[in-house]
Amino acid sequence: MAKFTTSGFITSIRGKLGDSVFYSWRGVPGIRVKAKKIKNPRTPLQQKTRRNFAMFTKIWNELTRIEKALWEEFAKQFKHRKGTSSRSLIPHTQKGIMTGQNAFLSVNMTLVLSGFTPIRKPTLNTPNPPLLSHDLPLHPEFRDGVIKFKIWLPHQHREKCNAQIWMKVAKAKEYGYLARVIPISTTPTEVIFSTVRIHDKRRKVVDFPIKKLGKRDVLLQVRTIAENGKVSLPGAIYRLELLNSNSKSKLLPSENQKWWHSVSP
Repeated sequence: MAKFTTSGFITSIRGKLGDSVFYSWRGVPGIRVKAKKIKNPRTPLQQKTRRNFAMFTKIWNELTRIEKALWEEFAKQFKHRKGTSSRSLIPHTQKGIMTGQNAFLSVNMTLVLSGFTPIRKPTLNTPNPPLLSHDLPLHPEFRDGVIKFKIWLPHQHREKCNAQIWMKVAKAKEYGYLARVIPISTTPTEVIFSTVRIHDKRRKVVDFPIKKLGKRDVLLQVRTIAENGKVSLPGAIYRLELLNSNSKSKLLPSENQKWWHSVSP
């Protein structure tokens, strides 16, 4: 994204010119490159997100002026917050310059995906929930067709919290997805996965048995969300090594890569 300065003859430019798109964000003019190809994987999560977006856009138009003003105040806290890494499995939300409507949509769409009830008014001046803890080893390896580990809150939080677990198969043409939402407390909870979500030869989304993946790596990332819409920072990305007896899979391409354990967001 590039910015430009207007002159006395040209006060604003909007629209497309060649491969460039001119736009204005909160009065600041900018230029970005026109997308040449738009990816539309039509995953279950993507379709659900679109339905929620339409629903909450309608609700936003029904809010009172006071409720909208509260969301505008709530959005100010994200002015200097950076987004997550481009390698993150968790989508970029609640970052940078946001309007009240942006904040309302972001918070409520995240709440619905996490099993919580939407909210009409934001909670101001409250702490974010802590990032959950887990017992994943330094170099996680899993056999027998299952991924198994425990998660818990490092300390008690004032709000009810859920854990989000995001996953994807590494080095394959797959998309990160929200694999599990689990109520979480300071008591360890065991998490077990026997399938991972992939695209088959026809690009249809399927939950494929881990024991049939052969020797593959799965990426995993977690974060905590509270029922008031506040979220923790995303955790590191863990690469889980699957050691199944079936060494080949007809659904996924083979891969040769160096081992690495995690990347900070």
